[in-house]
Amino acid sequence: MSKKLLTLTPDDLRSLLRDADEQGHGRSVKQKLQWFLFAAEHKHNISLTCRHFAITRSTFLRWIERFNAADLSTLDEKSRRPNTVRM
Repeated sequence: MSKKLLTLTPDDLRSLLRDADEQGHGRSVKQKLQWFLFAAEHKHNISLTCRHFAITRSTFLRWIERFNAADLSTLDEKSRRPNTVRM
């Protein structure tokens, strides 16, 4: 389990969800914060969280590693488009 998630309380995550709403972040950012909130409310049980939201464990862990509470844009999807395309 990532230490990042262990340091945040459910109240901290609820506050981040409110901030995401106020700052106009998209649905995907709020969805990931809901994953983290659910995990925090259920004793950081990753397996339960992944079953509840029908996501893979690797997906959950990837987003936890990417997550920075000070910068919610770290939860935005990154483009998968290549930088250069052969002609």
